[in-house]
Amino acid sequence: MRRDVRQRADVEPCHAPRHQPRARGWTSMTYEPNEVRAWAHEAGEPVAERGRLSYQVVTAYLKANPQVARELASEHDVPVPSRGAVSLAACEEIALLVR
Repeated sequence: MRRDVRQRADVEPCHAPRHQPRARGWTSMTYEPNEVRAWAHEAGEPVAERGRLSYQVVTAYLKANPQVARELASEHDVPVPSRGAVSLAACEEIALLVR
């Protein structure tokens, strides 16, 4: 059966994509995975040269770098203090959002 593909004059064409594009984890980050890997090597954390970073490594990186954690927290509406250390719980929540 052949379907008529002509548009009707009274119907507006829909130009929206069928599926909304999914945001990828690292596209909106304020740091690079290579920075995390370099930090992990210096800190003695096990990390691969390529591929996705583990949740544990990202959490540890954020805990060691509170300024990065604060920037990411503000992007993702995670409450963190404006000064001092960022809690482990907040770093874990941010890591889940950005990985």
